[in-house]
Amino acid sequence: MSRLELFYADRIVDELHQYGYDLFNSNNAHYRPNHVSPSRPVASINRDSIIIGTGDTLEIIFRGQINTQQDYTISPQGLLILDQLAPISVRGMSLKQLQERLDIEAKNLVNTKIYVTLKTIRNIGITISGHVDNPGFHTLSAANTVMDALRQAGGINKKGTLRNIKLVRDGQSKAIDLYSLLQNGTSRADIPLRDGDKIIVPSIGDTIAITGDVKNPAIYEIPKGHKYALASLFGLSGGLLSPSEYRFIKLGLNNKGQEITQNIDNLAHKQFGDGSILVVARRTQNRKGAVELKESPTGNAVNTKGLHDINQARQLSDLLPDRASFGNDIYPLFGLIERWNDKTLAPEYLTFSPMQIVNKSMDMNLQQNDKIHFFSRQDINALNMDDSESSVIKDHKSNKKHAEMIQQILKEHAVYVRGAVRQEGLFPIHSDSEIQDILSVTGGFTIEADPTKVEITQNHDGNIYRQTINVHADTALRHFLVEPGDTIRVNTQTKIVAEKTVHLYGEVKSPGRYDLMPGDTLLTLLERAGGISAQAYPDGTIFSRKTERIRQEQQYHSKAKDLRMKLASMMQAEDKPDIEKIRILKTLIKDLEEAKTVGRITVESDPEILKTHPELDPLLENGDKIYIPKRPMTVRVAGEVLSPNALQFRSEKTPLEYIREAGGYSYHADKKRAFFIKPDGSAQPLKASYWTHQANFIPPGSTIIVPRDPKPFDFVESAKDISQIVANLAVTAVLTDELGDGD
Repeated sequence: MSRLELFYADRIVDELHQYGYDLFNSNNAHYRPNHVSPSRPVASINRDSIIIGTGDTLEIIFRGQINTQQDYTISPQGLLILDQLAPISVRGMSLKQLQERLDIEAKNLVNTKIYVTLKTIRNIGITISGHVDNPGFHTLSAANTVMDALRQAGGINKKGTLRNIKLVRDGQSKAIDLYSLLQNGTSRADIPLRDGDKIIVPSIGDTIAITGDVKNPAIYEIPKGHKYALASLFGLSGGLLSPSEYRFIKLGLNNKGQEITQNIDNLAHKQFGDGSILVVARRTQNRKGAVELKESPTGNAVNTKGLHDINQARQLSDLLPDRASFGNDIYPLFGLIERWNDKTLAPEYLTFSPMQIVNKSMDMNLQQNDKIHFFSRQDINALNMDDSESSVIKDHKSNKKHAEMIQQILKEHAVYVRGAVRQEGLFPIHSDSEIQDILSVTGGFTIEADPTKVEITQNHDGNIYRQTINVHADTALRHFLVEPGDTIRVNTQTKIVAEKTVHLYGEVKSPGRYDLMPGDTLLTLLERAGGISAQAYPDGTIFSRKTERIRQEQQYHSKAKDLRMKLASMMQAEDKPDIEKIRILKTLIKDLEEAKTVGRITVESDPEILKTHPELDPLLENGDKIYIPKRPMTVRVAGEVLSPNALQFRSEKTPLEYIREAGGYSYHADKKRAFFIKPDGSAQPLKASYWTHQANFIPPGSTIIVPRDPKPFDFVESAKDISQIVANLAVTAVLTDELGDGD
């Protein structure tokens, strides 16, 4: 909201917007731009409005004794020079005026007529300043108007005026009021532009707010110092919503800033000025001789909604004669009659069961002005959502408190159902209801339900009672009733076998997905797969666990969120943020958000060792992925080196030699924090450097990681932590590459 909109919002209940500022939206019906681009052919154009100038190209056609068709460009002196005629000065002429001049010239030729069309139009430059989104110098065509220029400048923002726009041309200023375009569809803002024009959008002037029962409540700009009568404000806001009896209230501020409220009866007295608010309130009128069927807008609950004559609808059954009265989304166990009580001068709410009405097992008398509420299944589903506002409230924003009242009544009359049913939650009922009806609206039993053991918990006179019934027994179904506030639990008799699998691939005799049973271990899985192949390298096994993948992913996303917040704080704190720093940090955030996690855990996977040391044999979990590679003859170098690669293993090679073969360290390398990952997944820092003779032995299948220097991230807190995360990303990328397309 703009500051002006906030100013009025503090004084009234309604939220009003400034009128007219959507004029420059692309889908606004009030205005369509000419779309004539600079130096482009002109298909159709207003011949009266376009002034010909230097650089325009005209197509001149002679027909008759002379038959020619040729393009001519207006000379710098403003002359149109034709072969058959004397030069014509066209500067300041419109296209229509030039055609009239050529008609006169054609009379001096024998049986010849001359036709002129505009082929291409010149560019012009104008300056736009003030309250527009993109002020400055703009290039348009001479076919464009002031409105086209304002649109190219991004439109007028809410600090700018719509009623006093200045067009400065040849030292003279002309005022333009866009309200004539907004309210009448015509405007002087269609003035064609000329080279060197200046458009100035000053600050917004005086304003008036109009709210309540009018067709277009809004904040309106008015001419400075102007006073409006009540009748004039109706025209400004589109008029009253309907013929009725209204109250007109004026809100104004005195010199001390205090709000003054007064009723207005005089339609002609000019008393509304800058800062005034007109509130139009329709007097409440009760309908005579009618009842109203209402349904939630979230679903098709009732087919006969609307007003009904009380003389033909004395009872609910008159309105609901059969099942065809309901839509396909009706909630059948609960309805509500909202009735005004003349004695208590307050509304009262009476409940009923739509299903019992059409089954003729109950009925209710109706009174004049009753409102009968029906609910959809979507409304009932919304009661069980975690969202703080259900659809019953969201779809009644105009009267939120009333909607909250209805939602509370629904909850007060609900039974809670849990356990082995299709849908758990609250289910409102009228009075006492048979248990089979309630179970029906939940969608019924799931396949693992035990219908012989349905547990009912009830509260009678402050005492809690619990009993178990068999709903397959007809007698229990016919006579057992539950009341609002009771709880129903459907117990489970069997467990559904959930799909639990592990994925084994690589150097095993039968790779693929395997069903997982309780107690399965890595050794039993390898035995089911026929064992490992002769080329297998168990020491390099990558064991990926689903829970660990999720944990790593959450860690990356959490760090990305933290970095986004730090980036936003940094950009707000610095007047001129470093673009390169921002780019580096955004790249890291994107990498964290898009990283494919591996979730590797270190395990022993040699079947012979697992047989003799069962304590090393890990239990498998759903979603585990096990990749057993071939025996490698390479060492991989990754991270901040010039040419990351897999290099040939040699036992005498030092880590530094591998790094040299990978092109050496990159500019951003953190040499002191380099480390290597052994084939089994464990990590160890490198000892090698240019100035020491100590070095680690790098076994085949290892990966040397050179992390990124944290210095580029010094502008962010915890830069070293960021460097560690970058290293982890490098490790993740290597492992992901090793796993390949295991899925």
